Amino acid sequence: MTASEKLVIGSDEFILLFSEEQIQNRIKELAHQISSDYKSSLPVFIGVLNGSFLFMSDLIRYLT
Repeated sequence: MTASEKLVIGSDEFILLFSEEQIQNRIKELAHQISSDYKSSLPVFIGVLNGSFLFMSDLIRYLT
């Protein structure tokens, strides 16, 4: 999908704002920053929002 593509579900129309690649790159950047900020400790991650496990699983996958 390109940024100008639209997805129609029923009568609702959605416009793509961020590609999957852009989102994954940002998650990798966040993971790198967290890894460097907490390199001498063991942080605990808790996903609170409904559906956050998808984001959390990607984030934790990229942590070092």
